[in-house]
Amino acid sequence: MCYGVQAGSKISRIDIRDIATVEVKTLTKDGHEGKAYRLKVPSRYTPPMSLAPRAPGSSALRPILLTFLAATIVLHAWVVFSLRREIVTGYADFTIFYTAGKCVNEGRGRQLYDLETQFAFQRSFAPEVKHRENALPFNHPPFEALLFVPLAGLPYVTAYFVWAVFNIALILGFWTLLRPCLPSLHHFLPALPLLAMFAFFPAIIALLQGQDSILLLFLYGLAFSALATGRAFVAGLYLGLALFKFQLVLPFVVVLLVRRQWKAVAGFTFTAFVLLLVSAAVVGWNGVMAYPRFVLRLNRSAAQAGIYPRDMPNLRGLVAGSLHVTGVPAILLIITLSFALVALVVRWWHVRPGDKFELGFSLCLAVTLIISYHLLVHDLSVLMLPILLLAERLVAGQIVGPARRILLASLAALFLTPVYAVLQFWLREMNLMVTVVAMFAAGIAIALTSKRESASVDKPAAQSAM
Repeated sequence: MCYGVQAGSKISRIDIRDIATVEVKTLTKDGHEGKAYRLKVPSRYTPPMSLAPRAPGSSALRPILLTFLAATIVLHAWVVFSLRREIVTGYADFTIFYTAGKCVNEGRGRQLYDLETQFAFQRSFAPEVKHRENALPFNHPPFEALLFVPLAGLPYVTAYFVWAVFNIALILGFWTLLRPCLPSLHHFLPALPLLAMFAFFPAIIALLQGQDSILLLFLYGLAFSALATGRAFVAGLYLGLALFKFQLVLPFVVVLLVRRQWKAVAGFTFTAFVLLLVSAAVVGWNGVMAYPRFVLRLNRSAAQAGIYPRDMPNLRGLVAGSLHVTGVPAILLIITLSFALVALVVRWWHVRPGDKFELGFSLCLAVTLIISYHLLVHDLSVLMLPILLLAERLVAGQIVGPARRILLASLAALFLTPVYAVLQFWLREMNLMVTVVAMFAAGIAIALTSKRESASVDKPAAQSAM
């Protein structure tokens, strides 16, 4: 048994974090059965004022933050309401998933990647959509189509709202999953994580478009929880299930592979193999082999498929959209920078549960988004996981100095909806948002590699006699 103190109780001379560290070591390593250990502290020891310290000026900040989040949510509600006609008409991205479900539901799975077949289905349930001369292509792996087969039996509008309710349920599930990791945020403002989700513009776009990015966020949340508790194989299973957006998963798995996280890689490989068999059942082995060629063909005719790199807030979008580098030089530049970023993550994150595990996981996820080859603004919803983990440390006063200033500045930019509007509709350069994501990743990297401790949270002083 391990005993500690909670906030509001009398302060123990032993920091509760040291007790937790000893508990983890004794439960996860051999040789401690039946043994007892006495924790010691230095003779000169000043206990912390609180185990969950408040950020400076938190009392004044709370109503300001609450007002900002509430106003942003109202703005988002107005945006959704103003686009209600476009939603029911069939302009949303949910069209592609509904098309895939319809195709499989009617026994035409082997024609899933035939653009004429996709377009015929879309014209049948969304005839009022104007200016759509070609199919809005379903370019996801075949196995994902099965998820939408039940919805394909419903009218389009009903299916859209059922999927929206499911996504909201995923948001609530993600909040519940992450809540134990956010004690300081809960103490500061209990509803803050949930309000932040609906105040984050990419998450609202994912809901509005009927995209699958929130499902990806939820699976990353499950993978984080599993890795943090030493269940690496289970974490790999969850990452494998996220392969419907493989470009947003494979860089993360590469880091685990280089770091020799064999159990996680094994879980990922097992799930990937099962999904390969499922895909073959949906479209046949010829369809499985044709899928990569289909994706490459869409990439070559990007404009016709509605794919514009300058709309991508990632490295590819920055190189093609802002630097105007194309062709082989662009590919070489993207590959070089991607390898460099992955190498830095591998060097700094040891993928072991510990004091800075959240920082390493957050950095790896942020870099994964930056170097992903295909990324749209709704995919930035996945950033909510590192955002909440970093907000917890910021509120607890565990990040100080330059890292704190950089993170606060990047968080402010990420949550300013007008910034997205200016980049999308005025400048038409959403790719510039990658600079904010890069700033956020830089702040995480500084916090991860810094040895400086917060002045408001004393460094755990107790040392075990192990």
